[in-house]
Amino acid sequence: MGIVSAAGLRLSRPGPVAVAGGLAAGFVLLAVVGPLAAPHDPLAVDLAHRFEAPGLTHLLGTDHLGRDILSRLI
Repeated sequence: MGIVSAAGLRLSRPGPVAVAGGLAAGFVLLAVVGPLAAPHDPLAVDLAHRFEAPGLTHLLGTDHLGRDILSRLI
């Protein structure tokens, strides 16, 4: 293996710092975009829709107080 190909191989693999940086950037992006992507108010109680199964309105369903689980997860 030549010097150039060894250097290219070393640069093509992401190191631990690059992986950690990518994860940190993903968390920051989720923190910024998450509230905009949440379909419902995560704290709104709707007892008429308790324990709904996942569907088009609530993608992950609702909990025991009728709160949207996806919005609470984000």
